[in-house]
Amino acid sequence: MNTRQYIRSFLVAALLMATITGQSKAQNFSETCRNISLQGKYLSAVCMTSMKCTPGIESPCICDFLGMNCRIGRPTAIDLNQGISNLAGALKFKGTNFSTTCSNLHLEVKSGYEVAMTGSVTLHAKCKTGGLLSLDIPAALDLNTGLSNNKGVLLFDQ
Repeated sequence: MNTRQYIRSFLVAALLMATITGQSKAQNFSETCRNISLQGKYLSAVCMTSMKCTPGIESPCICDFLGMNCRIGRPTAIDLNQGISNLAGALKFKGTNFSTTCSNLHLEVKSGYEVAMTGSVTLHAKCKTGGLLSLDIPAALDLNTGLSNNKGVLLFDQ
């Protein structure tokens, strides 16, 4: 392993540990969660807790890309209506009840392809712009920018 790969691996491991232990503002929940899906306005996933595990013995056991950091996975869900709003046809964190004015909700989940890349989880919808001539326009929001995994529980960042 060359120096550059070592530094990238170290930084990714440090960020992952900070996310798991809750020592810093988390985000990028998809780095420590699997089986991410959307049922109506509820986002669900199986997310790493702080408890270590051994793959094949404890289940579910979720490991990082290198397989060196393995943690027990916990099923969790969050009502996206409790932290996302529709502001003139745009989805925004810090607000509530976006689903009352948005329809056709779906997720686009992409995995990171190498250690230094973060995957993405994007919420897509058609949202009303409001006003007299309210239109339904496409809207998208990267959920990794406002959701965190706190020891196996999905939370909105404050």
